[in-house]
Amino acid sequence: MEEVKEDTYLDAGYYLPHHGTLRPDNKTTKLRVVFNASYKSSSGYSLNDLLYKGGVLQEDLFSILIRFRKHIYAFTADIKQMFRMIELSESQTRL
Repeated sequence: MEEVKEDTYLDAGYYLPHHGTLRPDNKTTKLRVVFNASYKSSSGYSLNDLLYKGGVLQEDLFSILIRFRKHIYAFTADIKQMFRMIELSESQTRL
């Protein structure tokens, strides 16, 4: 994330508004970032308005569990906040 200065040329991309939510009583995440994809831009549309709303890509839970049981070994991973760990090319950050 980076701060957008007032004199920045904004027509070259879209900036997703966000703010921090402070919860001092929470042991793991005292400060978390909340993104507002429903905020209307100067065109009158929000990111949520423009995203493609496709069908469900994930299989039903029963099928996933049955397939999971077929294997001898399995591993799991926690991918929480993974989307913020992906590095983008500088030319793509405004998109």
